[in-house]
Amino acid sequence: MVEENLKAPTNRFMYDKDHPIVFKTRCHLCIHKFSGIPGCAAYPRGIPHNLAAGVVLHEEPYPGDNGIRFEPNPKYVKKTEEE
Repeated sequence: MVEENLKAPTNRFMYDKDHPIVFKTRCHLCIHKFSGIPGCAAYPRGIPHNLAAGVVLHEEPYPGDNGIRFEPNPKYVKKTEEE
């Protein structure tokens, strides 16, 4: 199985139960994102602009993240069989 559409910083097209949806930022696809407030487990007081804007994908350490980085939320990942 492979995850689709999570590497491209400009790609906001994901799936929810096989229905396409669009997100403004990649942060909303992360399992660590808080619901309803502008923060996450890595940045509870607010996500830095470079991460929220998609300038940095947050797959590598970033100042202040306490070792917590982007992890795709399984709810929004479409799985396909790898051949």
